Amino acid sequence: MTGDYTRFTHRPDRRYAGVLMQQGRVTLDADWNEQTAITARQLRIQALDTFGPAAVAWLNTPDAFLIAPLAGPPADVSIGPGRLYLDGLLAEAFEAEAPTYLSQPFLPDPPPLPAQGDVIAYLDVWLREVTYVEDPLLLEKALGGPDTTTRVQRVWQVKWAAVEGEAACGVDLDAMFPPSAGRLTTSAFAPPPSGDPCILSPTGGYRGLENRLYRVEVQTPGPLGTAKFKWSRDNGSIVSPVEAVAVSGTETVLTVARIGRDKVLRFRADDWVTVTDDHRELMGEPGEMARVVDTDEAALTITLDRALPTGGGRAFGANATELAERHTRVQRWDQNSSNATIDADGLIDVVAGPIAIEDGVNVAFSVDPAGGAFRLGDYWVFAARTADASVEILTDAPPRGIEHHYLQIGVISGLGGAMEVQDCRPRPQDCACCCTVSVGSTENQQGDYPTLAAAVAALPGIAPDEEVPVTICLLPGIHEIEAPVVIDRARVRVLGCGPESRLSIGRGPGLMIAGEGDVLESFSAVAENEAPIVLLRGEGQRLLDLDLWNQGSGAAVSAEGVTDFAMEDCRIRASGGVQLLGERIVVAGNRIAEGPVRVAEGADTVRIEDNDLTGSRSSAIHLGGRKPAYDVEILRNRIRGAMENGIAGGFFDPQGVEDGIVMGLRIVGNEIIDCVSEQVERENGAPFGGIVLGRVYDLEIHDNRIERNGGQARVAVCGIFAAHSRNVQITRNLLRDNGRLPDGELLPGPQAGIMLRNAGTTAVIDPHGKESGTFRVSAVAAVRIDGNVVESRRGPALWIAGMGAMQIRDNRLAAIDILADLQDEITDAADAYVGSVYLMNRGLPGYMAGWLAALGFDGLKEGFTLQGQPVERLVVGGQVQFTGNQVRLDLTAPTSELALANMLIFSLDDTSVANNQSEGVLGRDLLLCDLLNFAITTRVTGNGFMSTPLLTAFSILSLGLFNHCTNNQATSCIRAFGFSPKSFIGNNAVIWPHPQYCAEDNIIGAM
Repeated sequence: MTGDYTRFTHRPDRRYAGVLMQQGRVTLDADWNEQTAITARQLRIQALDTFGPAAVAWLNTPDAFLIAPLAGPPADVSIGPGRLYLDGLLAEAFEAEAPTYLSQPFLPDPPPLPAQGDVIAYLDVWLREVTYVEDPLLLEKALGGPDTTTRVQRVWQVKWAAVEGEAACGVDLDAMFPPSAGRLTTSAFAPPPSGDPCILSPTGGYRGLENRLYRVEVQTPGPLGTAKFKWSRDNGSIVSPVEAVAVSGTETVLTVARIGRDKVLRFRADDWVTVTDDHRELMGEPGEMARVVDTDEAALTITLDRALPTGGGRAFGANATELAERHTRVQRWDQNSSNATIDADGLIDVVAGPIAIEDGVNVAFSVDPAGGAFRLGDYWVFAARTADASVEILTDAPPRGIEHHYLQIGVISGLGGAMEVQDCRPRPQDCACCCTVSVGSTENQQGDYPTLAAAVAALPGIAPDEEVPVTICLLPGIHEIEAPVVIDRARVRVLGCGPESRLSIGRGPGLMIAGEGDVLESFSAVAENEAPIVLLRGEGQRLLDLDLWNQGSGAAVSAEGVTDFAMEDCRIRASGGVQLLGERIVVAGNRIAEGPVRVAEGADTVRIEDNDLTGSRSSAIHLGGRKPAYDVEILRNRIRGAMENGIAGGFFDPQGVEDGIVMGLRIVGNEIIDCVSEQVERENGAPFGGIVLGRVYDLEIHDNRIERNGGQARVAVCGIFAAHSRNVQITRNLLRDNGRLPDGELLPGPQAGIMLRNAGTTAVIDPHGKESGTFRVSAVAAVRIDGNVVESRRGPALWIAGMGAMQIRDNRLAAIDILADLQDEITDAADAYVGSVYLMNRGLPGYMAGWLAALGFDGLKEGFTLQGQPVERLVVGGQVQFTGNQVRLDLTAPTSELALANMLIFSLDDTSVANNQSEGVLGRDLLLCDLLNFAITTRVTGNGFMSTPLLTAFSILSLGLFNHCTNNQATSCIRAFGFSPKSFIGNNAVIWPHPQYCAEDNIIGAM
């Protein structure tokens, strides 16, 4: 829409830096608006000088306007949130909008993507003037209705276009969408002299009685002689919202908010108007021209001389709600048959002119370049003043607007099948900067060397001193790599121009990098090989901002024996993924699809952080093999849709489980979602889940979100699983909706929220011991489970077997319909009828070491050794703390089931079960006991056990040599057996005592 202004005074050639207000002076809108124009121009120039013609805010919003395929139908792509600068204008997509091509904020009815083929995706950015009609919130309610200011809105739209030949990055959008060629010249003219000698002839110049701001606007696009325009003496600011549209025969009656502000600024009979709305404006469609037949001030109606289309789409809304949502409006124009030659729609032909407007004002049109065309919405404004009869002079002036800015952001291919997207957004740096030599592409040989291989071969002559860095720039285009290019010189940087510089790899590895400090940066590469695209051996190498796609079975990157290696901000697509072996490795900020990040056996000090890993055909991250990997950190990654596990550690062969070893593993802040697909098959009981580990020492799993893994799989699934672990800390994780609902049979295998099968602590030979073979136990608990939320669909929420101190505190543990049917065979016989918690600690008390040694049993061992580590021993303690937890067992499924226990806690040492809350929700199921507890010394105190009355025999069944069972509250019976007179059992309250099992006073004494 357009606002009511006096004139526009900003002229860049005057170099004004600001507008200063003086006291006691008249305030003009033109001054305010000039300050706005000065500031806007300065910001645009600053952005252009800083970022260039187009730039993504890579530091803060690297995904800005990144398009990615979405599952259909219909065919659609997501639009990444963030900020992008185009010709100095800021385009911003907000994360809360979650924009996609089909649901973007400024394109109300985007045409569907083609049913097949390839297209380019591009961004269209432009400025739009918004008045109170488009945004009623601009009205101040306290003023009772009058409008005040207007706004300038930044509009962005993601669109597509078909191109001839193969769709690729680098399409010339300026040629596809040339700017308007329209030009306008204004002038004032004198009328012919009077023939009556008694009448003075009028002088030249503007003869109007009011100061005016004329607006000339193109309604019909096209070249000279075809285009048509309309004009207004008030900048088109006579406008009113339309509240109803009623078509009657050949006429239309509009109900409007107001007919006019006064007797002049109003709608009158014989006025020409445009009826339009946001839908038409944002879709680049013209409004409907019509002539006013009549107005009714009392009824607030305007009658038009033609029937307007109604009913939605390009037609106008059929009801008041649709009209209001689309901000339908009517706008007055001032051309008429008395002052111009108009057609049936009230429009004037765009011709060379001059064309008389009114009151001595002339306009003339031209085009530049010759043969060019005017565009819909082109407009010019110029002022006319009565004080000096002046008309603001424009000379072949280009349109003031609408100025569209275009940028290609991607290529969408495979429409109608497996959709793929190529990122064409501008890269962070200019590849032409600081080049030692340049390499021309296959189709463009403008570089210093025709091929990358030739440039590498010439390096000794170009820079004989290997201490001097060398930059080889890959110019835009396709670079054919027929044979592997070997770079073994130090400090070589191969720099491209983003996706526009593309390597096409033949057979074998594309690039073999062995020089110290070599860098590959900002180019793309495509191969169809069993060999990796990039093979690295050496020290201090970097891969930065690469697009690598291996369509064969090979890896994108294979780092073999590297040191101080980093791969950052790359986009990887390869079923072979990324292979890593070496020391001090960082993989950060990458997007990796179809294949895993595989940390090979023997790797040391590896950090995998802030990556997006999607759709791996195996596990998303795989650690180790038959030999140890050391000190691995997996931090803040987003893992989705892996066919197998989210994170797997270990090597599983067809002969059984061979546990890969990881010495020191931290898994922190990751999202692991929708892994373990329905295609996966289980062999020999191999585990599946969000995190699945073989042998691992010093394991930390904190603050992860593990959800919806295995929802359709035919195999049992765990949230977290470890076959053999030592010194485990699992804290503040969220695990829910993992595993399939009990709606079908599962292949045998482990299933639980958290399952640690052989957990323990580290015991080492003490060289300072008084006797040979003396050992000491690590102060770190064998297992610490703290502050987690675990919901299990099938299998216990928590399943731990092992030895050493175990601390389970402040968790929310829930098991829903989890008891195994016999046909499932998903659990071992010992725990098949345990509900939410299964804890089995085989560790003997440390104080028994001397006794056992005296009896000749000091060599009790666990039964496996770890390479380079002493054997483990049973006398490492078996203490279990189970405190402050909330446990829920939900067996409300229609089938009847029998549960031995909701919680089974067993130790050969000591247990402390305190201050827990347990809830058993039973349908037709029977629960023998809520807590089944056994230890040499044990305390069960301060707990609350609530379960469905009469369906639970015992709330607590506790056995121990020294047994304290006190101050518990339960719905069912409490039975505790202490085989020492030092036991104390009492002060327990039972709400629903069973006369057969409970004592009359509900306090069970020691036996």
